[in-house]
Amino acid sequence: VFAQQLASLIRKGDIVIGISASGNSPNVLKAMEEAMKHNAYRIGFTGFTGGKLSEMVDLNIHIPNDNYGIVEDIHMMLEHMTVNALQDRVEYELPPAKILEAIQEIPSYAGDVVSELFGQPTLTFDEEKLEELPESTQDLLYAISKEFVERLDLNSLLEKILFMTIQKLGAMSGSMVVLDENGNVIEGAAVYGGKAQNLTTQQLADIMQQGLAGWVVENQQSVLIPSTRDDPRWLSRDWESEKSRSALSVPLLSHDR
Repeated sequence: VFAQQLASLIRKGDIVIGISASGNSPNVLKAMEEAMKHNAYRIGFTGFTGGKLSEMVDLNIHIPNDNYGIVEDIHMMLEHMTVNALQDRVEYELPPAKILEAIQEIPSYAGDVVSELFGQPTLTFDEEKLEELPESTQDLLYAISKEFVERLDLNSLLEKILFMTIQKLGAMSGSMVVLDENGNVIEGAAVYGGKAQNLTTQQLADIMQQGLAGWVVENQQSVLIPSTRDDPRWLSRDWESEKSRSALSVPLLSHDR
């Protein structure tokens, strides 16, 4: 967004989101300066160490990674989720004559809107842990981001990401499994025929041990099979049809894990 264009549009009480992997993009920083002048509620999507943007916002959603591709991909997922959440809450019920009146009304507090969409943005810490907080700004931002991530519903997040991926690829079904540093299954999601499947941790573990995903994790490489009926690496599930189809499995690695 260009700062001059933003300055002509922004009003007090608006929400302004600044997106910058490095946190130091000049245009984004200028836009945030305009947002501060107009007393807008400011949200930052950052990566790396957060940069200057992290110090200019009311809520910093920080991805603690130094890879531009990874940071920008996660930012894009968050953008899609934000748009979907807003679309779910927008209702076009006002007649044309009432639209101008609605626009001229005093806007809701931005903080209330953010809380409704993302949960309470103010992170709290136990008094006993306050003395343990890191002193440097970088470490503090990382600690805040860690708290934010830990408060997310991981299963719901995985389902949303999986639904978007399936839709983008034009696939019928898909699954996503998260492993800890020891290779144990900690969470996952599965979708078939447009419906989420409730799988237990043991069922997800079976997929990882016997299915195509297990082979991909062990070999740390992607694979595309033309027929699920003819490839022994494919583990059929009870809800699936017997028709043959192609399948794709991709490992998402962090620090070679």
